[in-house]
Amino acid sequence: MKKLSIVLLSLGLAASCSSSKTETQPDEEIKETTEVAEAPAAATPDAIVVDAYQKYSAGDIEGTLAYFAEGAEWQEVGGPGGTTADMLAGYKGMMSDLQVAPRRVFVAADAGITVTQGVLKGTNDGAMPDGTPAANKPVAHDYLHIQWWNDEGKITKTWSLSNGTTIPKMAGLMPVPEGTAPPVTSEWPTAGPEVVMASDNQANIDAVKAQAQAAVSGDFETYKANMPDDYSGAAFGEHSLNITKDSSIAWLEGMHKSFTEGQLENVHIWSFVYYVVTVDKVTMKHTGDMGPMKATNKTVSIHFAGIYKCTYVKISWAETYSNPMELMMQIMPPKADATAMAQ
Repeated sequence: MKKLSIVLLSLGLAASCSSSKTETQPDEEIKETTEVAEAPAAATPDAIVVDAYQKYSAGDIEGTLAYFAEGAEWQEVGGPGGTTADMLAGYKGMMSDLQVAPRRVFVAADAGITVTQGVLKGTNDGAMPDGTPAANKPVAHDYLHIQWWNDEGKITKTWSLSNGTTIPKMAGLMPVPEGTAPPVTSEWPTAGPEVVMASDNQANIDAVKAQAQAAVSGDFETYKANMPDDYSGAAFGEHSLNITKDSSIAWLEGMHKSFTEGQLENVHIWSFVYYVVTVDKVTMKHTGDMGPMKATNKTVSIHFAGIYKCTYVKISWAETYSNPMELMMQIMPPKADATAMAQ
């Protein structure tokens, strides 16, 4: 991506482990060379992302695709993939009134990426990808999009992670097992997204990497020490918007009872002033029961993405994403359907 930069909006956050923040003016060369049909003001990556979601929400798929390179890829983690054109048309086919709103946009110019946290909502008035008839019920979920850009200011690839059980459960197409949390989503944004630019913050990156390694290896003491007592956040893969230090530790302890021999692969990691954005792939062995799901001794893997806020080299806040369907489709027999997986 050619020298992408944005004006850093005021974050209004507490003191961080980073040293300072800088403001950068939008790159004039991008303004001159980025050509977007009927959107002359959308010159910076964050503005393009916002305008693309607005056009898509209004049903202007052609206008949305103007921001994507020809043949741009779109991959759902633990779900289908294809061209961006086909995937966007498919989503509208399931929810004709689908609305998409970004909550936070991160821009990493040197890496040529943007990361967007957002919420979508609509009515399930079309068939699901597997042919399941429409439930005609309101649905919503939180998503994380990582998008790669080329030098012409076009998006070439989208990596999308969300909880694949949320919409089916809201639509009544998948049961909510007893003792598990019902599907919930963040509040619908009432203002434009927070925009954050990348910054070189190795101390933050090291803190988040150490926390991930402690989590996977079962080093609970280090995991606890890396979080202040007032730690808070959300875990969208667990349908929880009110994570605390104690609940985070309890969840991790439960995972280690069901899965052992964990191996961590850090796929991506970037720092953004107070934040660190990371994507990890965890490979582990299913050696213990997980609720009603009996141990299978299968080796499985799952992706976790996180938005972490650091305060004095401790992780004080986080929002994490995972798709339980990615894990369940490896554990259950190949022909098992989504309903059976949730029981």
